[in-house]
Amino acid sequence: MWEQFRCQIRDSCQQPPTFSLHVLYRMSSLPVPDNPVLQRDLSFASRNPTKDVIPSRVRPRSKLTDAQKVSANTKREINKENAHALQLEIDAFAEQHNVEIAQLAKKFNKTEVKMKQLLTNITKYQNTCLPSLRNVLVHAKGVEVNEGM
Repeated sequence: MWEQFRCQIRDSCQQPPTFSLHVLYRMSSLPVPDNPVLQRDLSFASRNPTKDVIPSRVRPRSKLTDAQKVSANTKREINKENAHALQLEIDAFAEQHNVEIAQLAKKFNKTEVKMKQLLTNITKYQNTCLPSLRNVLVHAKGVEVNEGM
């Protein structure tokens, strides 16, 4: 019974017709190229002559008016002046900060490097590479053993 049902389904389902490249070209009234490379490099429109081609999404940028250009230039100049003024303020603040650090260092007999480290909240952990007592003893024993070699 199952075999009969499967045969009925197979007979009722037909494959859609497949068109060769030459049939598509005959449908679109274009000459068929003889070069096999050209046959593979066809556009969507030439392979599907009955379907619409989706246009690209390129949107042309509208040209700026003279007023918009003047406004943009003015804004650019203002931003440039503001950036320059900000940099001058930052430089003045850094100079004043360095002067105050030097005064504090002199007042408390510390170096400026130490005061900057205390004030800037930067931790600087370093491993000390000093010889330990164990390493000194091992090294001395190694030298003693290797004297005769």
